[in-house]
Amino acid sequence: FGTRYKIIGIASTIAFVLGGFYLDIFPKGNFFGFSSLFIAGIVFGLAGVYTMSRIKEPAYADHKHHAIKEFFTLKGELKTLTWIMALFNFAVFIASPLFAVYMLRELGMSYSFFAAASAIAVIAKIVSYRHMGKLSDRLGDKPVAFISMLGTAIIPLIYLFITKQSIWMIVPAQIISG
Repeated sequence: FGTRYKIIGIASTIAFVLGGFYLDIFPKGNFFGFSSLFIAGIVFGLAGVYTMSRIKEPAYADHKHHAIKEFFTLKGELKTLTWIMALFNFAVFIASPLFAVYMLRELGMSYSFFAAASAIAVIAKIVSYRHMGKLSDRLGDKPVAFISMLGTAIIPLIYLFITKQSIWMIVPAQIISG
């Protein structure tokens, strides 16, 4: 999984940064840059769908018939974990879509600077995969998840102090985010 996520992260970062630089070629108000990126996204997405459709799926070993209600039944610790993750993701997604707006509109970042700042998070994530895996093997998944959730929770706190004068704070915020 680690190797797969590294490759996906590297490809995503390259595409993201190239997209940011590409958008900076066009003047503000010219939507050709966005339109052409959206079209490229559609083409690559459909190419992925086509490629996925050609992969032969191995036979499914579970021949037991399942009732629909089994897929909606949560008990014990799985129920607790599901609620914790639902609340955590709710908290993350209250603020996360607005970081981009804040960086682009309020801080006045160019698309290429925004893309580079966002790439920092992905690079930090790629670099940390092996270390987090080793920590998880040594300490267990729960302590690593706790530390990761705590780090994620303080990112909005850091953004409270990022202004045009302290834009350098984007770097540590993005590293923690990754």
